[in-house]
Amino acid sequence: MELLLGLNRERSTTPVTVTHDEQQDHKTGRLVRFFDGRQVAWGD
Repeated sequence: MELLLGLNRERSTTPVTVTHDEQQDHKTGRLVRFFDGRQVAWGD
């Protein structure tokens, strides 16, 4: 996760990750939640 966040800062890229680990999802600047293939939440 630190590598992806570093690339985001240094190269202005937008990495996309998928996780079921709630300890990792709080490290991102934006979170989109899906349930059964449908978007159920969007937040910054």
